[in-house]
Amino acid sequence: MNDYDIDYDRYTFEIIDLLEDAGMTDQEEYPELSVACDIAKNTACTDYINGILQEHPWIVNEARQRIKNNPYMPLPKGEELNRLKGPLQLGQINYNLDKACIDPLDFTRGMMILGETGSGKTYFTMKLLNDLLSIPLNQRGFNILIIQVAKRDADFMLHQHPHIRLIEWEHLRRNIFEIEEWDNPEAKLNHAVSIFSASNYLMSMTQPILNECVDLCRKRKKTITFDNLFQAVTIAKGKLDSEGFETKNAAGKLKLRLAEFMKKPQLNTPRGFRIDKFWSKHDIILNAMDETNEYIHNTAITDILISLQRYYETTPVHPTRLRTLIVIDECRALFPVKQNNYDHDADKFMERFVTTRRSAGIGLITVTQEPQSVTSWLTNNAAYFLTFPIAGEALDAVKKFQNLTDEQISYIFKLPEKGTAIVRDRRFPRPYILQVPGDLQVTTITREQTKALMEPIIKEMHRALGIPAQTTQATHRLPKPIDQFPEQQQEHQLIMIGKQIMEYLIEFPFSIYTDVRDKLSLGDQAKKAIQHLQANGLIEIQKIRNKPSGGVNPQFLILTEKAQDFMKIPKKRRIKPSHFKHTFYEHKIIESIRFEALEEPIREFSIRNNPERIDVFAYHQTETGKKGYAYEVTLTTNRSDIIKNVQKCITNFSDYVDILIMVCETPADQKKTEKIIHEAFPEVSLEIHCDLIKNYL
Repeated sequence: MNDYDIDYDRYTFEIIDLLEDAGMTDQEEYPELSVACDIAKNTACTDYINGILQEHPWIVNEARQRIKNNPYMPLPKGEELNRLKGPLQLGQINYNLDKACIDPLDFTRGMMILGETGSGKTYFTMKLLNDLLSIPLNQRGFNILIIQVAKRDADFMLHQHPHIRLIEWEHLRRNIFEIEEWDNPEAKLNHAVSIFSASNYLMSMTQPILNECVDLCRKRKKTITFDNLFQAVTIAKGKLDSEGFETKNAAGKLKLRLAEFMKKPQLNTPRGFRIDKFWSKHDIILNAMDETNEYIHNTAITDILISLQRYYETTPVHPTRLRTLIVIDECRALFPVKQNNYDHDADKFMERFVTTRRSAGIGLITVTQEPQSVTSWLTNNAAYFLTFPIAGEALDAVKKFQNLTDEQISYIFKLPEKGTAIVRDRRFPRPYILQVPGDLQVTTITREQTKALMEPIIKEMHRALGIPAQTTQATHRLPKPIDQFPEQQQEHQLIMIGKQIMEYLIEFPFSIYTDVRDKLSLGDQAKKAIQHLQANGLIEIQKIRNKPSGGVNPQFLILTEKAQDFMKIPKKRRIKPSHFKHTFYEHKIIESIRFEALEEPIREFSIRNNPERIDVFAYHQTETGKKGYAYEVTLTTNRSDIIKNVQKCITNFSDYVDILIMVCETPADQKKTEKIIHEAFPEVSLEIHCDLIKNYL
């Protein structure tokens, strides 16, 4: 080989680097180029790639133009990837599908996730949390506290991670004045009084009265609750200045605000969930959206965060590690830009928490669609920014937060509508683009379902506090096995258990045998009770596929029409046993497409004066605009049924349906359905596809 050959090969490898930077070695888009470049890199043989370049000289210019048009080029690669290492994956960052990763300890430096509604910011957050929650807490080494003040996006994780403690606002118990064993009483009460005053925008003249109320409760050995503080206000005012106008005015304001808290059993309680036993030990979802008074839920949340930090400061660990990861969705509700002027700093505690929590090992992820509405001390203390598609005045804030050029900020409009973000990463010298994998199965869960799952845990937590539980008195646990009852009573016990099972199936109709057995804590008695129900014609069992990978199909328990009559189920809530599989698949399709649909998918979609229905209807955004999708569950290959389903979309629903998806159960059914449609509708304006139900499970 002469010098010319060496130089020529060097030039070829420079071209290969150029192609990689431009994404033109992507296996799906340019398979031939991808193979040729791999051969050159792995064998040093450049004949194949040189042949392609000589035959298609436009390739090099196309690559250069791509790089020129993308202000985020070059994408991270090679040794640069070492900067983005860690055990937790964030997403793909180049065309070689290399991934940006992170160490959980990095969350102590702060992460902010931005994006408009439907851009994928919440999905990314849920995927990140799902990956973390999949690691057992004792191996992970830190707990996760998810605070939701606007939406219930994280509730569904209770399905995959039943160890989570989901606390609805009605079930919360937290006394901000309670002194725990680890705490210093004086420091605790000083913080509690200041947090209450700051969170509720009380003038500074009010705080001395509240301090006096606390002292009176302590001296009289009364538990410090809002009830007792309210009763002490008049005496406290008299001790300070009984005649002064300012004191009277401050006392009046304090009474008004205390009266609001007196009506809240969540905070007006002698004892509450403790920092050292609960908030620092469990994975928790706290739902505060049911409290419409933001002063009240801000008081509770501020107390929890500040107390958690103080607890860790009194029990330090070396070396520093992540001890609690806090995730706050729609964070502007807790960290808003303040426009009003007060005679005290209303945000001093939250600001202190955000700016000093790292030394205590507390990580923070905040999510918002309005970064311009968030306080500067929150954004200034975030080392990681992920911006999904966003528009309007938020663009100016994003440009500032992520130090983007005009070209880089404009590129946001070229991003896909969801699932792709621009990242500012303190570990990396320039912003980069992150593609989030769509492999998280987002399911739905109702308040009734979370209540059923959490009820026994909440009751036990409340019982341990010595306060009445706010949950129902229903219990599913049997006192002893059926066989231990006298023979004449066993029939009665089977009937009682059977009724429990039927009540459970009314609430959760798509339940499999093992779910019913475990959720009702029936053990071996479940089998006998279900056999008894079958013998009396009250339950049917069907094996239905409910996982994409196949395997053994689980047994679904189905209430018969006789059982539904007996339990007096309203007709609109009934599921015919003969249509159970069809209905189940409809629900699975809705769960699968809900995250991607522009609006909530509709089951059994119909229009006025038309008796026909579409199994599932949803609007999706496509490259050519908003399109109406019809999903028809096709469990048979009966020619007339298939033609009827297609025909109704072409005629009766033509104003709504642009694309029809025939969802089949098996590949054989899919092929036969495709053949029938092709023969019956050789030329049709409606776009029709055939799919498999496994893709929606």
